[in-house]
Amino acid sequence: MSYGLLIGLLVIVYYLIIYFAGIDLYKPKGETNYFGKIDYLIIAIGVFLSIKRYRDNELDGIITYKNSLFFGTATGFFASIIITLYIIIFFKFIDPSMFHDIYSLAEKQLLIQSNSEAEADELLKMAKKMIFPVIIFATIMGNTFIAFLYSVFVSFFMRRKK
Repeated sequence: MSYGLLIGLLVIVYYLIIYFAGIDLYKPKGETNYFGKIDYLIIAIGVFLSIKRYRDNELDGIITYKNSLFFGTATGFFASIIITLYIIIFFKFIDPSMFHDIYSLAEKQLLIQSNSEAEADELLKMAKKMIFPVIIFATIMGNTFIAFLYSVFVSFFMRRKK
């Protein structure tokens, strides 16, 4: 949990730096945005270092592939919980207008895709109720899955038997 907390805090610091620098992480499609990928790099490095530290300091240099994979994924899960708490605080208290911008973007997409005005109104009501839980769910599952993928790769190289 402590490794996940540390990774989550590092990602939050990165997000705050990006926010205060005025960099938009949500550029329109077609434009390259490398800043949105750096948080994955932070998670990858954090998973690698946490597995290595856990193996070397807690397990005397011996870890199985299964334990390494579990530990890396669990670390990513705890990091994603911390990141999700930050996102909730950010959208509720720090910059609620950004949440409204994301909702407006979703609203435009729904209006384009709907066949009638009544259908559009119904979809907008549903989107208003569901967009925040979807963001929370996607953040937790997405970051945990990314940590799992990194752990699959890293665990192959970190495993050591007696």
